[in-house]
Amino acid sequence: MPRVSIVLPNYNYARYLKERIRSILHQTYTDFELLYVDDASSDESNRIAESFSSDSRVKLFCYKDNSGGAFERRKDTIAMSSGEWIWFAEADDSAHPRFLERMLGHIDANPGVGIAHARMVTMDPAGRILGINWPSFGDLARRLDSDYFATGPDDAIWLTAQCFYSSSSGILLKREALIACGGYDTRLRSASDWDLYLRMLQSCGVVYTAEPLAYYRSHVQSVTRQTSDAVRLLEDAYVVAAGYSWICGDPRVSVADKRIVKQRMLARIFDLFTAGHIVAPARLRFAAEAIHNILPDRRFAGIQWS
Repeated sequence: MPRVSIVLPNYNYARYLKERIRSILHQTYTDFELLYVDDASSDESNRIAESFSSDSRVKLFCYKDNSGGAFERRKDTIAMSSGEWIWFAEADDSAHPRFLERMLGHIDANPGVGIAHARMVTMDPAGRILGINWPSFGDLARRLDSDYFATGPDDAIWLTAQCFYSSSSGILLKREALIACGGYDTRLRSASDWDLYLRMLQSCGVVYTAEPLAYYRSHVQSVTRQTSDAVRLLEDAYVVAAGYSWICGDPRVSVADKRIVKQRMLARIFDLFTAGHIVAPARLRFAAEAIHNILPDRRFAGIQWS
């Protein structure tokens, strides 16, 4: 079995796909399988992917029906993968040739790791470099200036402030830990990855490298830019509340840190209800109910479900 399963989810990104696949196949670390997973693209994506199928590491999975979300196909392909580690390499992003080599080196040096992430370079749609800093602030920005290893609870405290882990294109996830925590919650459209990382941190550590090894393409078609503010705020509030629910009961976390996380949950709820009248899809009713159960608030009864 390969050590790494690389899942390349794609939907109508033919214009970036050749560059993306080459950035994977030209990795200096070669013990991997590449699972190309197409979500019913209508462009030339599948033809381009097929041109690389002579490489025995490449496996093509082309669906005829679109799943309607960003994370459904990822969840499907976890069962198809066989590697110890999974890399969800977005079709519109790219990577340094030594991404896998360097990341696995950090993993091997830190037993107990279930998540490994790297600093990302941001580029525009044409591939021009915009910068190497992932959005962060204050103490967190300083923390990300250097490599680190952290226990799950320790990093979870930081992660409740914001999802500072880079795009999935800059992250390796241990398959065993990913499955053990239940995988992606596909009811969440914009924050499923953030929710996943916080759940994984209950049982595994994390390693980070400040070396810029992955390249994120910023453009108007990204999932976060297509998600309405109300939906995004509700999902974000749920993720922080769900994180708080296990952090507040974890004896490894100090009382002071538990208070910090509670304040962050309150801030997310405040942001949600200052956004004006809330109309949200019925699939997120569970999120409102979960937050209300943790911190009762009558305003949740005023959400209009569509």
